Amino acid sequence: MTVTLESYSLTREVIKNLSNELHFHGLRKSAAVALAEAGCTERQIMSITGHKSVAMVSHYTKKVDQKKQEKQAIIKLSQA
Repeated sequence: MTVTLESYSLTREVIKNLSNELHFHGLRKSAAVALAEAGCTERQIMSITGHKSVAMVSHYTKKVDQKKQEKQAIIKLSQA
């Protein structure tokens, strides 16, 4: 996913228009999940989202990690 100035501006505009329906907590969690799906480490995610504890980031990204493990297991099984 490539972020351009245009896509960033569009995203900010969409968030601004939806601000009455969205909450910061949900946006921060969504960002953490998206960053994990992109392959960022927990520390990298923390630096962007502002989380203070690895435990909270781990809580948010647990399902992403599980999906990665599942894919790796299926690949190993198919190669056996």
